[in-house]
Amino acid sequence: MKPLKIVVFLLLLITFSTQTFRHIYVRWIEPNKSVLDNYKEKIDKDIDETKNLNELVKLYDTAYNKVKKYEENPNNKKIKYNERDYTEPYKTKYKIKNSIKKIETQNKRLFEFVSYWLFGLLSLIIGFFVYIKINKWIGIGSIIVGFSEMAFWTSPLFRSYGPQYAFDLLLNLKLILSIISWILLIILWFVNEKFSEK
Repeated sequence: MKPLKIVVFLLLLITFSTQTFRHIYVRWIEPNKSVLDNYKEKIDKDIDETKNLNELVKLYDTAYNKVKKYEENPNNKKIKYNERDYTEPYKTKYKIKNSIKKIETQNKRLFEFVSYWLFGLLSLIIGFFVYIKINKWIGIGSIIVGFSEMAFWTSPLFRSYGPQYAFDLLLNLKLILSIISWILLIILWFVNEKFSEK
């Protein structure tokens, strides 16, 4: 069993370490400015600078009302449906709507991410007690499942468009839980070494 523990420990140590380093890089080191930022439209800047979903909803409400007013005026030119993505006032509404959908998807992913990471932690705790009290092989299996779940859900993110705050929130949480997973792995290894000596 010792060779299995060593291999699993090293694989998990490599995984958590590289993931943590990647999160740190993306959060604080990676250059994320572009010269093209100077050419962003006002609505893109407004979307990027929102701090929460409520601010985005206020922007959408304004854009929605502009579209409504535009459509109510019979003198305004009818814009074909397939041209609305790049024609005002529909264009702004479309951009904000896409950002809201993205934030809602990220919020769902955030909930999913935390839930599955906690399932991994629960599996780890159960595995630890099963290992000590009932059966070493079943316990080690549950511990491996727990750490694997934690490793999968703390995997790196890739930068994407839309409000920065949502990306930063998910990245910060992944970084914190990745560090916690790494620390738990080290602690469990030291506990294992201490009991193996006896």
